[in-house]
Amino acid sequence: AWRETARAVGRGLMIAIPLLTILALLLASADAVFASLLRIDIDPEWAVLHVVGLALGAWAMAGLLRTASADAPLLSPRRVVSLGVPEVATVLGGMVALYLAFAGSQVLALSGAGRRILETAGLTYAEYARSGFFQLLAVAAVTLVSILGLRALTRNSDPRTRRWFLGLSMSAVALTLVIVAVAVRRMDLYEAVFGSTVLRLVVRVSALWIGVVFLLLGVWLAGVGRGRRWLSAGMLAAGLAALLA
Repeated sequence: AWRETARAVGRGLMIAIPLLTILALLLASADAVFASLLRIDIDPEWAVLHVVGLALGAWAMAGLLRTASADAPLLSPRRVVSLGVPEVATVLGGMVALYLAFAGSQVLALSGAGRRILETAGLTYAEYARSGFFQLLAVAAVTLVSILGLRALTRNSDPRTRRWFLGLSMSAVALTLVIVAVAVRRMDLYEAVFGSTVLRLVVRVSALWIGVVFLLLGVWLAGVGRGRRWLSAGMLAAGLAALLA
Protein backbone atom coordinates (compact mmCIF):
# COMPACT_ATOMS: atom_id res chain seq x y z
CA ALA A 1 0.00 0.00 0.00
CA TRP A 2 2.77 2.41 0.88
CA ARG A 3 4.46 1.79 -2.46
CA GLU A 4 1.29 2.64 -4.33
CA THR A 5 0.80 5.77 -2.20
CA ALA A 6 4.39 6.85 -2.83
CA ARG A 7 3.95 6.35 -6.58
CA ALA A 8 0.69 8.32 -6.50
CA VAL A 9 2.35 11.18 -4.61
CA GLY A 10 5.16 11.11 -7.16
CA ARG A 11 2.67 11.37 -10.01
CA GLY A 12 0.96 14.22 -8.18
CA LEU A 13 4.27 16.06 -7.76
CA MET A 14 5.02 15.67 -11.47
CA ILE A 15 1.78 17.55 -12.15
CA ALA A 16 1.97 19.98 -9.23
CA ILE A 17 5.56 21.23 -9.45
CA PRO A 18 5.44 22.77 -12.97
CA LEU A 19 1.88 24.04 -12.41
CA LEU A 20 2.69 25.67 -9.05
CA THR A 21 5.95 27.07 -10.43
CA ILE A 22 4.06 28.85 -13.23
CA LEU A 23 1.42 30.15 -10.82
CA ALA A 24 4.02 31.30 -8.27
CA LEU A 25 6.00 33.15 -10.96
CA LEU A 26 2.82 34.86 -12.21
CA LEU A 27 1.82 35.90 -8.70
CA ALA A 28 5.36 37.08 -7.89
CA SER A 29 5.49 39.19 -11.06
CA ALA A 30 2.03 40.55 -10.23
CA ASP A 31 2.77 41.59 -6.67
CA ALA A 32 5.97 43.03 -5.21
CA VAL A 33 4.90 42.21 -1.67
CA PHE A 34 4.27 38.54 -2.51
CA ALA A 35 7.54 38.42 -4.48
CA SER A 36 9.40 39.61 -1.37
CA LEU A 37 8.20 36.48 0.45
CA LEU A 38 9.84 34.29 -2.21
CA ARG A 39 13.06 36.28 -2.60
CA ILE A 40 16.16 34.56 -1.20
CA ASP A 41 19.61 36.15 -1.51
CA ILE A 42 21.94 33.41 -2.75
CA ASP A 43 25.06 33.10 -4.84
CA PRO A 44 23.98 32.16 -8.43
CA GLU A 45 26.95 29.84 -9.04
CA TRP A 46 26.37 28.07 -5.72
CA ALA A 47 22.66 27.70 -6.53
CA VAL A 48 23.25 26.30 -10.03
CA LEU A 49 25.77 23.72 -8.83
CA HIS A 50 23.54 22.54 -6.03
CA VAL A 51 20.41 22.44 -8.17
CA VAL A 52 22.19 20.39 -10.84
CA GLY A 53 23.61 18.05 -8.22
CA LEU A 54 20.25 17.61 -6.51
CA ALA A 55 18.49 17.04 -9.83
CA LEU A 56 20.97 14.36 -10.95
CA GLY A 57 20.88 12.67 -7.57
CA ALA A 58 17.08 12.71 -7.42
CA TRP A 59 16.83 11.38 -10.97
CA ALA A 60 19.20 8.52 -10.22
CA MET A 61 17.47 7.70 -6.93
CA ALA A 62 14.02 7.79 -8.54
CA GLY A 63 15.19 5.37 -11.21
CA LEU A 64 16.64 3.01 -8.61
CA LEU A 65 13.51 3.12 -6.46
CA ARG A 66 11.27 2.59 -9.49
CA THR A 67 13.29 -0.41 -10.61
CA ALA A 68 13.47 -1.87 -7.10
CA SER A 69 9.75 -1.52 -6.44
CA ALA A 70 8.54 -2.85 -9.79
CA ASP A 71 6.91 -6.25 -9.48
CA ALA A 72 5.63 -6.30 -13.05
CA PRO A 73 7.02 -5.31 -16.45
CA LEU A 74 7.35 -1.54 -16.84
CA LEU A 75 5.42 -1.70 -20.11
CA SER A 76 1.79 -2.31 -19.20
CA PRO A 77 -1.35 -2.27 -21.34
CA ARG A 78 -2.83 1.14 -22.02
CA ARG A 79 -5.52 2.17 -19.57
CA VAL A 80 -7.57 5.23 -18.80
CA VAL A 81 -5.69 7.59 -16.48
CA SER A 82 -7.53 8.11 -13.20
CA LEU A 83 -6.14 10.14 -10.32
CA GLY A 84 -6.43 9.16 -6.65
CA VAL A 85 -6.37 11.04 -3.35
CA PRO A 86 -2.55 11.52 -3.20
CA GLU A 87 -2.39 13.14 -6.65
CA VAL A 88 -5.45 15.31 -6.05
CA ALA A 89 -4.26 16.39 -2.59
CA THR A 90 -0.77 17.16 -3.90
CA VAL A 91 -1.85 19.27 -6.87
CA LEU A 92 -4.89 21.07 -5.50
CA GLY A 93 -3.52 21.26 -1.95
CA GLY A 94 -0.40 22.96 -3.26
CA MET A 95 -2.53 25.37 -5.29
CA VAL A 96 -4.67 26.25 -2.25
CA ALA A 97 -1.56 26.77 -0.08
CA LEU A 98 -0.02 29.06 -2.71
CA TYR A 99 -3.20 31.14 -2.96
CA LEU A 100 -3.45 31.38 0.82
CA ALA A 101 0.10 32.73 0.90
CA PHE A 102 -0.81 35.28 -1.76
CA ALA A 103 -3.92 36.34 0.19
CA GLY A 104 -1.70 36.81 3.24
CA SER A 105 0.65 39.01 1.20
CA GLN A 106 -2.32 41.21 0.25
CA VAL A 107 -3.06 41.76 3.93
CA LEU A 108 0.63 42.60 4.39
CA ALA A 109 0.44 45.07 1.47
CA LEU A 110 -2.09 47.16 3.41
CA SER A 111 0.28 47.50 6.37
CA GLY A 112 3.30 49.71 6.94
CA ALA A 113 5.59 46.81 6.03
CA GLY A 114 3.90 46.59 2.64
CA ARG A 115 4.47 50.28 2.00
CA ARG A 116 8.18 49.88 2.79
CA ILE A 117 8.45 46.92 0.41
CA LEU A 118 6.88 48.97 -2.39
CA GLU A 119 9.25 51.87 -1.70
CA THR A 120 12.20 49.47 -1.84
CA ALA A 121 10.94 48.16 -5.18
CA GLY A 122 10.62 51.74 -6.48
CA LEU A 123 6.85 51.52 -7.04
CA THR A 124 4.15 54.02 -6.29
CA TYR A 125 0.89 52.54 -5.07
CA ALA A 126 -0.77 53.38 -8.40
CA GLU A 127 2.02 51.61 -10.32
CA TYR A 128 1.72 48.67 -7.93
CA ALA A 129 -2.01 48.52 -8.61
CA ARG A 130 -1.47 48.43 -12.38
CA SER A 131 1.58 46.19 -12.52
CA GLY A 132 0.02 42.83 -11.75
CA PHE A 133 -3.48 43.04 -13.19
CA PHE A 134 -2.94 40.86 -16.25
CA GLN A 135 -0.81 38.33 -14.37
CA LEU A 136 -3.65 37.86 -11.89
CA LEU A 137 -6.08 37.22 -14.73
CA ALA A 138 -3.60 34.73 -16.22
CA VAL A 139 -3.51 32.93 -12.86
CA ALA A 140 -7.31 32.68 -12.97
CA ALA A 141 -7.19 31.23 -16.50
CA VAL A 142 -4.53 28.64 -15.55
CA THR A 143 -6.57 27.68 -12.48
CA LEU A 144 -9.71 27.18 -14.57
CA VAL A 145 -7.95 24.91 -17.07
CA SER A 146 -6.24 22.97 -14.27
CA ILE A 147 -9.45 22.31 -12.34
CA LEU A 148 -11.33 21.21 -15.45
CA GLY A 149 -8.44 18.94 -16.44
CA LEU A 150 -8.25 17.37 -12.99
CA ARG A 151 -12.04 16.98 -12.95
CA ALA A 152 -11.82 14.96 -16.16
CA LEU A 153 -9.13 12.72 -14.65
CA THR A 154 -11.07 12.06 -11.43
CA ARG A 155 -14.44 11.38 -13.09
CA ASN A 156 -13.95 7.60 -12.87
CA SER A 157 -12.24 7.61 -9.46
CA ASP A 158 -13.64 6.28 -6.20
CA PRO A 159 -16.04 8.38 -4.04
CA ARG A 160 -13.30 9.28 -1.53
CA THR A 161 -11.13 10.78 -4.26
CA ARG A 162 -14.08 12.72 -5.64
CA ARG A 163 -14.83 14.13 -2.16
CA TRP A 164 -11.23 15.29 -1.80
CA PHE A 165 -11.34 16.82 -5.26
CA LEU A 166 -14.59 18.64 -4.51
CA GLY A 167 -13.37 20.11 -1.23
CA LEU A 168 -10.00 21.27 -2.55
CA SER A 169 -11.31 22.48 -5.90
CA MET A 170 -14.04 24.54 -4.21
CA SER A 171 -11.36 26.06 -1.96
CA ALA A 172 -9.27 26.89 -5.05
CA VAL A 173 -12.32 28.45 -6.73
CA ALA A 174 -13.05 30.59 -3.64
CA LEU A 175 -9.43 31.77 -3.42
CA THR A 176 -9.35 32.50 -7.16
CA LEU A 177 -12.40 34.72 -6.67
CA VAL A 178 -10.36 36.56 -4.03
CA ILE A 179 -7.57 37.02 -6.60
CA VAL A 180 -10.07 38.36 -9.15
CA ALA A 181 -11.40 40.76 -6.50
CA VAL A 182 -7.82 41.93 -5.86
CA ALA A 183 -7.38 42.54 -9.60
CA VAL A 184 -10.60 44.60 -9.78
CA ARG A 185 -9.55 46.56 -6.69
CA ARG A 186 -6.21 47.30 -8.31
CA MET A 187 -7.97 48.70 -11.35
CA ASP A 188 -10.04 50.90 -9.01
CA LEU A 189 -6.86 52.28 -7.43
CA TYR A 190 -5.26 52.86 -10.83
CA GLU A 191 -8.31 54.65 -12.25
CA ALA A 192 -8.54 56.80 -9.14
CA VAL A 193 -5.14 58.25 -10.06
CA PHE A 194 -5.11 58.19 -13.88
CA GLY A 195 -8.81 58.27 -14.77
CA SER A 196 -11.05 56.00 -16.83
CA THR A 197 -10.68 54.99 -20.46
CA VAL A 198 -12.60 52.63 -22.73
CA LEU A 199 -9.72 50.13 -22.58
CA ARG A 200 -9.76 50.14 -18.78
CA LEU A 201 -13.53 49.66 -18.85
CA VAL A 202 -13.13 46.63 -21.13
CA VAL A 203 -10.43 45.22 -18.85
CA ARG A 204 -12.65 45.68 -15.79
CA VAL A 205 -15.61 43.98 -17.48
CA SER A 206 -13.34 41.12 -18.53
CA ALA A 207 -12.22 40.66 -14.94
CA LEU A 208 -15.82 40.65 -13.72
CA TRP A 209 -16.69 38.10 -16.41
CA ILE A 210 -13.89 35.83 -15.13
CA GLY A 211 -15.38 36.18 -11.65
CA VAL A 212 -18.77 35.07 -13.01
CA VAL A 213 -17.10 32.14 -14.78
CA PHE A 214 -15.63 30.94 -11.49
CA LEU A 215 -18.98 31.32 -9.74
CA LEU A 216 -20.50 29.13 -12.46
CA LEU A 217 -17.62 26.68 -12.07
CA GLY A 218 -18.27 26.44 -8.34
CA VAL A 219 -21.97 25.79 -8.94
CA TRP A 220 -21.12 23.14 -11.55
CA LEU A 221 -18.63 21.42 -9.25
CA ALA A 222 -21.27 21.38 -6.50
CA GLY A 223 -23.38 19.17 -8.77
CA VAL A 224 -26.10 21.59 -9.87
CA GLY A 225 -27.52 20.43 -13.19
CA ARG A 226 -25.59 17.17 -12.99
CA GLY A 227 -25.70 15.25 -16.26
CA ARG A 228 -26.18 18.35 -18.38
CA ARG A 229 -23.36 20.14 -20.21
CA TRP A 230 -24.36 23.67 -19.31
CA LEU A 231 -21.03 25.03 -18.03
CA SER A 232 -19.46 26.02 -21.37
CA ALA A 233 -22.76 27.46 -22.59
CA GLY A 234 -23.09 29.44 -19.36
CA MET A 235 -19.57 30.84 -19.70
CA LEU A 236 -20.26 31.88 -23.29
CA ALA A 237 -23.63 33.41 -22.39
CA ALA A 238 -22.05 35.42 -19.54
CA GLY A 239 -19.36 36.67 -21.94
CA LEU A 240 -21.92 37.71 -24.55
CA ALA A 241 -24.00 39.48 -21.88
CA ALA A 242 -20.91 41.37 -20.70
CA LEU A 243 -20.04 42.31 -24.29
CA LEU A 244 -23.58 43.50 -24.95
CA ALA A 245 -23.62 45.55 -21.75
